[in-house]
Amino acid sequence: FLITLVSSPVMAQELQLAEEYFVQGKYEKAKDIYDKLARNSSNWRSIHQSYLLTLVNLKDYKTAEEFVKKQVKNDPNNLPYKIDYGVILEMQTKIKEAEKEFDNVINLAKKDKEKTLVAHACFEKYDKYEWSEKLFLEARKHEGVSDKYALQLGDIYAKMGKKMLMIEEFVKLYNKDEDNAEYVKGVLQDEIRTEEEMDKLEQYLLGVVQENPNHTAGNELLLWLYMQQKNFNKAFLQAKAIDKRFKKQGSQLFDIGRIAFENRDYPATEKILGYFVEQYPN
Repeated sequence: FLITLVSSPVMAQELQLAEEYFVQGKYEKAKDIYDKLARNSSNWRSIHQSYLLTLVNLKDYKTAEEFVKKQVKNDPNNLPYKIDYGVILEMQTKIKEAEKEFDNVINLAKKDKEKTLVAHACFEKYDKYEWSEKLFLEARKHEGVSDKYALQLGDIYAKMGKKMLMIEEFVKLYNKDEDNAEYVKGVLQDEIRTEEEMDKLEQYLLGVVQENPNHTAGNELLLWLYMQQKNFNKAFLQAKAIDKRFKKQGSQLFDIGRIAFENRDYPATEKILGYFVEQYPN
């Protein structure tokens, strides 16, 4: 695919040879060919990634900066190029210039979902999660929708180790659409491991439910958490509350009683199933 973009069969052969040198780690030889190909702007898109990585591996940041700067000038709306340019500036400790470039990307991308996702993918490629975070928060602010990009922000916060912010976003995601329930539970199961983290999750969810007793995600995730901890007494109390608020007709209560029995918590089983039979005698 890359070769078809090059302007002549001879250049196509040269590109193939440069790519072979690049893969083999023979960066000096690859650079010699890429330098020649880069003289023709019609080749830029074809050689962009490999040439840039070649120059970075050779620590030839000056040539890399000049190359990407020309590409940005030629295609000013290409967000990945602008991010590449910012990264090259950063590698030369030109931090202020790099930040200006990244901020420019955010301003260009935040008003358009497709551009926002493209910019995020490029930031993420460089592990620049703090810039992806800023991007999505700016895009959310622009749209005025408090749960917009909750999935992306939740994933970013998980990678950054910001557990409470991650929880907040995934609760928004679940509450926005119950089809996200299993995904959210899976992430929380992977990310919330220690007793301290579970306590913080419980306190956060209790706060959500106290503020809004009909908050679907808050209620269901509290029940899920208690079941994960095999705390059947708390699960029973939470299931009773859900049963009354959302008219579940005892379906969750019966399941909790059965699982308590399977885990040999017979006092909890008796309490839960006794209540179930009393409430739903038929």
